[in-house]
Amino acid sequence: MKKTKIAILGLGTIGYGVYDIIQKRLNDKIEVKKIFDKDFSKQALVNGIITDKFDDILEDDEIEIVVETLGGLNFPYSLITQAMEKKKNIVSANKEVVSKYIKELSALKEKMGIAFSYEAAVGGGVPIIKNLIDIANTNDVDKIVGIINGTTNFILTRLSQGMDFDTAMEEAIKAGFAERDSSYDLDGLDMARKIAILTDIATNKFVNVDDVYHYSMKNAKLEDLNFVKELGFNIKYLAAYENNFISVEPRLVKGMFAYTNDEYNLISVNASNYTNLKFYGKGAGRYPTANAIVNDIVDIINGNKNYTFKAIDNFTLEEDDNEYIFYLRVKDINKFNKDLGFIIKDNQVLTKNIKMKELDFENIEFYAKAL
Repeated sequence: MKKTKIAILGLGTIGYGVYDIIQKRLNDKIEVKKIFDKDFSKQALVNGIITDKFDDILEDDEIEIVVETLGGLNFPYSLITQAMEKKKNIVSANKEVVSKYIKELSALKEKMGIAFSYEAAVGGGVPIIKNLIDIANTNDVDKIVGIINGTTNFILTRLSQGMDFDTAMEEAIKAGFAERDSSYDLDGLDMARKIAILTDIATNKFVNVDDVYHYSMKNAKLEDLNFVKELGFNIKYLAAYENNFISVEPRLVKGMFAYTNDEYNLISVNASNYTNLKFYGKGAGRYPTANAIVNDIVDIINGNKNYTFKAIDNFTLEEDDNEYIFYLRVKDINKFNKDLGFIIKDNQVLTKNIKMKELDFENIEFYAKAL
């Protein structure tokens, strides 16, 4: 049986996971012929197939699929487009590239008659992309809400268990779920890109990721979790597309979201024919993400190259004018409008149903909005 030859761009955590799964499970069907990386000290791990020359991959007609696990934006985008122009199928886990260039890459994919797959770009090991494509084909999707970042969920889980933020962060780093500088995760930029991709697919409208509202969870404290716990809530960092508003912010939750812990992800989709669907699984880690990539590779080998994102318009974000209950930790309780409060304890408040524009953000240290 002829093996399908592929190349991997980047031999980091995810790239090696892809290589390892193929060697152990699919070595009779798939050959990793080249790996693009600058670190030749890893050669022994992969039988000497590392190259630092992209042309070794680009000009090799035997290589049918290129897997991009580099991360970043401009450099991987350049490599992806060059490979596509050589009619090589692409599998990417790169949320930055997909969220910004989904229109351009989808058009190039269609022009070249190849595949462009990116299941791993959003939910790690949670199979949301293919399922959402199928759902959107036959349904109106009016709401998507998800825990789609394993790092922040791991930290909030530890806070809910009584740990302070700094200790929780250290544990996340040791577990391999966070970097020393995890601002990209903690400030919501990672999830902003992921929810933009999901909204693209759900609406067939292109979302400018810079328009997605995001509020950092860096200031979350143990006292916040303790306060809301007494009221029957938990706090989770959620991405949401609802009411033509797209956001990443801390939310007050109950039910399944409240009990989705550690690196696990949970994505809820409201669809006209299904009412509500939920997708659950590990959203971080080498092998869950690598497995999603390998599944895309197998789909391409089996001839599944059909989905192309075709934007009918740009997505226009509307102001969120709905009323919510908010948890607030304020700087100065004397400057807080007591008429908005339902429960007030020291500098912590559970509000009545109010609109976001009624909040005085200059006096707020941290907030969480009810789901």
